Amino acid sequence: MVLKRYDLQPGLQSLFFVIVILLISAGILEHHNSMDLIQSVPGGETITLSSAITLIMGGCIVATLITPDMSRYSKNSRQVFWIVMVSIILGEFVINGLAILLTRALNTADVVTIMMQVAGGIGLLVVIFSTLRVNDINLYSSSLSIANSISVLTGKKVNYTIITLAIGIIGTTLPVLGILDRFVGFLTILGVVFPPIVGVMLTDYFIIKTHRNILQET
Repeated sequence: MVLKRYDLQPGLQSLFFVIVILLISAGILEHHNSMDLIQSVPGGETITLSSAITLIMGGCIVATLITPDMSRYSKNSRQVFWIVMVSIILGEFVINGLAILLTRALNTADVVTIMMQVAGGIGLLVVIFSTLRVNDINLYSSSLSIANSISVLTGKKVNYTIITLAIGIIGTTLPVLGILDRFVGFLTILGVVFPPIVGVMLTDYFIIKTHRNILQET
């Protein structure tokens, strides 16, 4: 219920974020040749193709896992379809594509630095509120998953408030301790651990669930 009240105006928040990103991108890229940025050699440590696939798929798989937690409030399957499609097209291709160009143009991957250099206080506010929104969704999904797991494994219902507070404290403390310095390793772990979980879920939904009578008879 908390999420539903908080999520009353997601369209306006997302629209404001997109507008600011587009304005910032236009202001920066007008002084650079976009084709030169696209063709430029990226900086940083070189990794193998398999490692890159693992890193990317780790984040995508987790996003796939938590999507049902968000789309459960949709009225019908059509809304779910467009939520996913707009998120992929706008978020993955447009926003991330612009982020790559801005990173190469300003020679920094620090999103706060990029926003502050171009948009000042408005850019900083966009970063803060966007972070709050994303972390709120992550906290909700994590709390729900852990509570359900404990309930299934032990048969006991747990207090959602306690779990939410505990995860929130841990999630806030770890970045302070420097976990972001190990972000690449964290994404690698996601890419190794979570794809099998999705495989089990797909098997359960498309095979076991649809052939329940045959399985029971055999």
